[in-house]
Amino acid sequence: MSIAVMNWVWAHSPTSGNERLVLLALADACSRDDGTGCWPAAATIARKANVSDRTVRRVIGRLETDGRVIVHRGGGRAGATNSYTVVMDVHNPGHSVTPDSLTGVTRATGEGGHRCQGTPDTAMSADPPKNHQGTTTPPAHGRAAVDVQGQAVANGEEFFEALGPRWLLSLRQRERLAPLVAHALAAGWRPSELAQAAGANTAGVRNAYAVLRARLADLPPPPARPAPRPTWCGRCDERTRLLFDDRGYPGNQPCLACHAESAAL
Repeated sequence: MSIAVMNWVWAHSPTSGNERLVLLALADACSRDDGTGCWPAAATIARKANVSDRTVRRVIGRLETDGRVIVHRGGGRAGATNSYTVVMDVHNPGHSVTPDSLTGVTRATGEGGHRCQGTPDTAMSADPPKNHQGTTTPPAHGRAAVDVQGQAVANGEEFFEALGPRWLLSLRQRERLAPLVAHALAAGWRPSELAQAAGANTAGVRNAYAVLRARLADLPPPPARPAPRPTWCGRCDERTRLLFDDRGYPGNQPCLACHAESAAL
């Protein structure tokens, strides 16, 4: 039981009715104060919320769609099929910008909207401007790390641009999603593929940040891709990669320079 998670639901969750009862039952089952470590069986949730098992499944589906709960399917302990995370930072006090407010919010494409200076979502440097004067070029041994980080940031921006204008995200929300995006890209997802998988369905979405966070946290493996075609050596037929015969036509012998697997035999 986590008193902190239950207190957060009582104080800050906008849910009501069965949604609130089920969310409180999940909060009661959390073993950690960050809303994680929660793996109750559906029957346990139904008993605590005094509803049927079918109602539990339906309500959890709505809570997941609204971004109130993240469902980790197949991640439960013995007797429980799933584990859950109670999302506690969607409506935290002090965060004045939400996906339903356009103040300080930019579209996922980076176009439209505007930044309001002084709001929590304004991109500002952590240091005073004077501290950046005299900045020197990073040493040679550190350039590779800088290049890798820069590529990761570029791929993350490409993901948010590929989401399109249907997903409204604040700058801070994009920063919070960036680690999940980077993890997915490192696993083999391409930015456009990831955007298509995470942002495919916008029907009924009321909290873009929470829904994207839930989808990015529960991604399937990246799609399989065919092996890249070997580089053409320029001395065989480019289309078939077969050596030319005496008449100048592609024969039956594969080019060993283009087929590394043939050369290894």
